[in-house]
Amino acid sequence: MTSNFDSSEVLEKIGRNVLSFQKIEGMLKALAASPNYSGSLEQIKEQRNKHHASLKMKSFGLVAKDFFSTVYPMNNDHEDIEGLFGFSMKIRGGDRERLIADIEKIVKERNDLIHHRLLQVDLASAENCEELIRHLDEQNSRLQPVYENVKSLLELMIKAREIAAEKFGSGNH
Repeated sequence: MTSNFDSSEVLEKIGRNVLSFQKIEGMLKALAASPNYSGSLEQIKEQRNKHHASLKMKSFGLVAKDFFSTVYPMNNDHEDIEGLFGFSMKIRGGDRERLIADIEKIVKERNDLIHHRLLQVDLASAENCEELIRHLDEQNSRLQPVYENVKSLLELMIKAREIAAEKFGSGNH
């Protein structure tokens, strides 16, 4: 049944969720752009530039996989490498697996929304819009904890970079 329904609320919630997905993707790209590099300063710059360029072209799912392998690697045995600079964290197995699962779910939800649900929505149908609004609100409640978690990781990385810049810039290394 079709009616003259004001679809502005559903459009606003679509925008809210899409923006949250994009923010999470952007933060993951920033985090994944900080893998461990080694070599001379010139070699490190070249490695970093290549890595940044490759991230720009990657989908959300591939960025998530890159994030897991660079920021949360399974083995983090870089202590003995000289000339290494980067950002990685050690995380307990269960916590790591939970974070990976949460981000993988978000990637799937984003793809479902963008590639399926939005193609099926009838903005003239009050029933269809109300169903989508319920879905978007539930989705947003799942998105927010992941968003906050990734945001706190990014803030931690920024702080670690500031500390490293102070340490290495001061000549006290």
